[in-house]
Amino acid sequence: MSTHSYCVSHKNGWGTGCGPRPTHCYTCGAELPKPPHTGGSGYGSDNEQRALDYSGFDVTLKPGEYVTRSRAHCYDCCANKERARMIETGRATLYLVNSQAGIGRAWTVQDWAGRLCFPAHGRTKGRHNMARVRYDVAFTGPDGKPWRATQYGYNTQIAHCRRIK
Repeated sequence: MSTHSYCVSHKNGWGTGCGPRPTHCYTCGAELPKPPHTGGSGYGSDNEQRALDYSGFDVTLKPGEYVTRSRAHCYDCCANKERARMIETGRATLYLVNSQAGIGRAWTVQDWAGRLCFPAHGRTKGRHNMARVRYDVAFTGPDGKPWRATQYGYNTQIAHCRRIK
């Protein structure tokens, strides 16, 4: 049972996977989906740290590269962590998604995997000095309080969210 993912990190910040793929969630122990599947890697990771022992797999490092090890989490555990972080800090970076693309105006604010999802209402379009356009939506957050999400520009779904005081 492997609960960690390994990555060769470059000095420029980019990383490429190496080593054995994690098989189970670090938090709950649930089995992670096996490839091929849809939706990215099938797990999220956090707490990246340099791996001290990576002799179990074949990797050749170039100057400026090192191997990192991260804990793997299933998408449900990632959503639970994000929900707790939202309640604690009052801020989050989520995605503004038209859940019925082309059909209606059913907008949602959600995490990458779609496990943490909030119906949005009151979508307004405004102007922005560099991105040209901004969209604001309101939604009820995980704490039952009103939140606001702002998306800048046309070519993104990233929504900067914060609890309204």
